[in-house]
Amino acid sequence: MKAVLYDCGSGKNRAKIRPKQLKIDRALFIDIIIMEKSLSSLSLIPCEKLYWAGNQDGKETSLQGGEYLVIKAVFLMALCYLIGSIPFSLIFGMALGKVDIRTRGSGNIGATNVLRTSGLAVALLALAADLCKGLAAAWIGLAAGGTLLAALCAAAVISGHCYSLFLNFKGGKGVATSAGIMVFLMPNVFVVILITFILTVTISRYVSLGSIIGAIAFPLLAIFVFPQPLPYIILSIYMIALVLYRHRENVQRLMAGKESKITDRF
Repeated sequence: MKAVLYDCGSGKNRAKIRPKQLKIDRALFIDIIIMEKSLSSLSLIPCEKLYWAGNQDGKETSLQGGEYLVIKAVFLMALCYLIGSIPFSLIFGMALGKVDIRTRGSGNIGATNVLRTSGLAVALLALAADLCKGLAAAWIGLAAGGTLLAALCAAAVISGHCYSLFLNFKGGKGVATSAGIMVFLMPNVFVVILITFILTVTISRYVSLGSIIGAIAFPLLAIFVFPQPLPYIILSIYMIALVLYRHRENVQRLMAGKESKITDRF
């Protein structure tokens, strides 16, 4: 029975996960093997095997610190969820536009509603802040652990934006925050989606339609045009599902011809 020590990370993030001696039985050793395989194939931090240690009688062995990686991932995901929960559109709308956007326009906590109710300057600030939430979460995850943790932190931040802890789990529709995630993790995909969004909105005047078409294009681009790592592909599928679900009422209004255009003001 053997366990492995990993040397994880690089540069400032480099740290050796030291083994600790444990009394184990065969059932616990199965858990060690599972953890070892998951760390080597899907590790949150790129790890390199240093050496094998242990004995063959099952009484004592060395165990690397997988618990640390799990705790680290949970903590960073919680942090990113809280970052996503900050309702910048509502804050800027009330502070600069003197408007509670929850009671005006569409009632949505997003930059488009800020544009309609508070003007372009306030809307641009809200848009930039929401975009930076996605950028920050993607950077935190990638810097702390690699592609898997980056995808998990990105999923957490967009979930926080759409279901804010500070707004009784209500929130925006996730488009600007998703854009920030794409800018950092998949810039080539972002460029194509941005062009698609601008063309759609310019022609139709419907921001929601541009968002929906961009969301649908996202996983297709991530899979077929600019192939991405598996965690990013799974992230793109989660993001399209969330954005489309949050736009379900917009879809109904588009089909009924009652959707507000970007030029409409309230």
